Parts: sequence; C-alpha cells; structure tokens
Amino acid sequence: MLKGTLFTLGMVIFLLSITFVSAENQEIGPYQAGDTVTLIQSCGNCSYCNVTSLKYPNGTEALEDLSMTKDGVEFEYDYETSTEIIGTYIVNTDCDVDGISTPVSYDLIVTANGNSVPTAGVVVLFTFLFLIIIGGLISLLMYTLFHMIQWDFDARDLIYNVSLYLVTFAVYILSKEYLGNPFVNEMLVWVLGVGAITTIIFPIVAFVMSFIKGGFEQNRPSGY
Repeated sequence: MLKGTLFTLGMVIFLLSITFVSAENQEIGPYQAGDTVTLIQSCGNCSYCNVTSLKYPNGTEALEDLSMTKDGVEFEYDYETSTEIIGTYIVNTDCDVDGISTPVSYDLIVTANGNSVPTAGVVVLFTFLFLIIIGGLISLLMYTLFHMIQWDFDARDLIYNVSLYLVTFAVYILSKEYLGNPFVNEMLVWVLGVGAITTIIFPIVAFVMSFIKGGFEQNRPSGY
C-alpha cells in the first residue's frame, strides 16, 4: 500500500515537473521576418536543455542537436539564421527535469511586421477597404476623363482625387502595421504607383487644361 502511494506520488511529481517546463514556453514571438531569434526554455530544476530540432512552417528542419546556454533559470540559444519564412516554427527541446530527460515543444511565431497575426475582423476590414479603394480609383479615373473632355475639371475635382490618394497611402501604412500580409502590401504599393498617375498627375493636367481653357474663354472678345 505504501509503495503504491509513493509510486503514485512520484508520478504526480514527475508530471508536474513536465508541466512546469512545457507551460513556461508554449509560444514565443511574434518576431519580425529576418530578425535574429533567441530560443528560450525555462526550467529552474534542470542542469541542461538542448534544442533537438527547429522546424520551418513547411515541416523541414532548420536546426538540430544544439546546446543551449544557461542563464539563471533560463536556457537560451541565438538563432542567427535568417527567419525569412513567415509562419509558425516548431521548437523541440530536451531538458533533464530533476535528472530525467524530458522532451518539450513550443511554437515560434514569425510574422511580416513582428506583430501578432491579425484577427478575422481585421482581415475583413482591410478587404473592404481594399475593394473600396480599387472601386474609388476606377470611378475617379472615369470621372476625370469625362470632365477633362468637357473641359470643366475644377479645383474641387482635383481635391477629390488627391484625397483618395492620401487615403490609399494611409491604408497602406495601417496595413503594414496591423495586417502584415506581404502580398497585400505589394499590391498596395502597386496601387500607390498607379494611383500617383491616375489621381495626382492626370488630374493636375486636366485641371491645368480646364483652367487655361477657362481663361481663354473669359478673354475672348465678344462676338467670337
């Protein structure tokens, strides 16, 4: 009976020890893509901790069998290889919890901007903003062409175009900060490049042409 109780007590202590190690680092990050990452494993009753493997988000191994340096109750290893791949890395370690080899796994999060992965609400919001901007750019381009043909493109129309470009630029900045999607960022850079022509250069030309034509009409002698 006593042996059974001691065995059960020992198993509970062992399981608690495992929990102590693994619960400390279920996830680290997020880190920005390309940053040097310090792999950490906390364990106050371990003499060593090793990184048995580090796996890329696609499942291939980046590192294996590396010794971590002890610093108080933490063990560290500086992962200097570029973390260009965005996603969730899996870090596998092995520590001697109370002299017993104990494997531990946790996630290493790498994002494009170093911020947390955006929620579904943020993704939906930026999707709507992106669609609105595209629709606005196309609509204003048609508007500009129409009024350019009519030779009545005025300052108010120019303000509309410039305002949309500034809004697009603001969405690009916010997207880099809160969305952190490389594809969306590249698309917005392309939109900014096209928008510089359609909402800045082209409207300025239309405004100048309309202004000059208006001046000619005002100075035209009566009867012509």
